[in-house]
Amino acid sequence: MSRLLDRFLRWIDESRAVNVVHILKPHIEGITLDVGCWNGDVASRLQVGEIIGIDVAAPPQPQIEVRLFDGIHIPFEDQHFDTVLCCTALHHAQDQDGLLEEMKRVGKRIVILEDGFNNLFDKLSVILLHAIGSRLAGLPYHVSGFRSDKNWRQLFTDHELSIKSATNHGGVQPLWLFLRHQLYVLEARDADRPTHLGRVS
Repeated sequence: MSRLLDRFLRWIDESRAVNVVHILKPHIEGITLDVGCWNGDVASRLQVGEIIGIDVAAPPQPQIEVRLFDGIHIPFEDQHFDTVLCCTALHHAQDQDGLLEEMKRVGKRIVILEDGFNNLFDKLSVILLHAIGSRLAGLPYHVSGFRSDKNWRQLFTDHELSIKSATNHGGVQPLWLFLRHQLYVLEARDADRPTHLGRVS
């Protein structure tokens, strides 16, 4: 039974990764950092020139180079990356503001894919999916990390990020027909902005 469950979960992960790559690939270019990459299922399929992942825990069988970080301070210098990707990971962050500032510091452009909702039904769908998925994977999550499209946009505005494009996508998560995702492509409003958090060596 355990083996069947493992195979089923792996099928879900691989199918989801393929769907996510289809959404992300047109927006990923240059030297790329994947924030909250886990084992690199998505990043390894993007086929960009150079991609490095960071996560708060060491993943099993990583498919890309993965460095550990504390969930806020990104261990790279200012503007080191052409693209910073954060794929359905920002809602896990204990400090979304701090992590977003760090992504802005190290990258010229930020690409964020997040679980989206604009009404109570969609929100309950997101919470239920993560309650089930987190239990199966043995991972924690907190409901307060999820935001509506309106609130994600407000967060980006508060951090002086311009939304260059925003698109809505369904059918990303296999067998969960009601879940939709929001893709945001962001750039800093001020190219000569000061650093908000110090560099971490």
